[in-house]
Amino acid sequence: MENSKNKRSATVKAILILEILFFLVWRFSGWAPRPIPFGNPLFLALVTVSFFLPLSFERRNWKLMGLSKANFNGKSLSFAFLIGIILSVLGFLVIIPGFETLTNAEFDKSFFEQLRGNFNLLLAAFGISILYAGFGEEMIYRGFILNRITDFFGSNQLAKILGVIGSTVIFAMAHSYQGIVGILSSGTIGLILAIVYLRYNRNLWMVIVAHATIDIIAAILIYLSIF
Repeated sequence: MENSKNKRSATVKAILILEILFFLVWRFSGWAPRPIPFGNPLFLALVTVSFFLPLSFERRNWKLMGLSKANFNGKSLSFAFLIGIILSVLGFLVIIPGFETLTNAEFDKSFFEQLRGNFNLLLAAFGISILYAGFGEEMIYRGFILNRITDFFGSNQLAKILGVIGSTVIFAMAHSYQGIVGILSSGTIGLILAIVYLRYNRNLWMVIVAHATIDIIAAILIYLSIF
């Protein structure tokens, strides 16, 4: 029985290593579309499939990661919307200006210039904020990477800390097209979202809504040339 358990544990860890390596190679090899590295449906499909790959060994799926009907309720979603608004205010008034002062650099807005005054593009940005930033990024960074790193190190407190740090660093680097200020500010927001995710029992819906809210507000501010 003990040998069987050890064999299962070794198999699970081997699968986790392969999954994380696949993710890192995809992200930093240049294969993924840039500057939106995870917009490719193939990548999202592969990540989703990889979650069910070790199912017979560790009995996990997206529902257990927090994407369940029980977590999709008005109270949680309203609170998540409020978190998104608060983080947006902090981001634009404190976090970004603070890192601009600290690094003596400016947030790189060049990728977003076409959005200014373009209403059709603003509508598209709303869809991207919900489907890509909300669902796509949160399923990958908090749902996939954070939990995979945590699982690998044993699901104890130290493992959770390593999961938060690892997922946050990769999330921050994925925003390198925004310059050093974008990396640092995105990393800060990502860190807060990771903490919220764990604090509220891995409710993935909460961080999905919060993240989408942040990006929608950003799109509106850029459209109006306020940011």
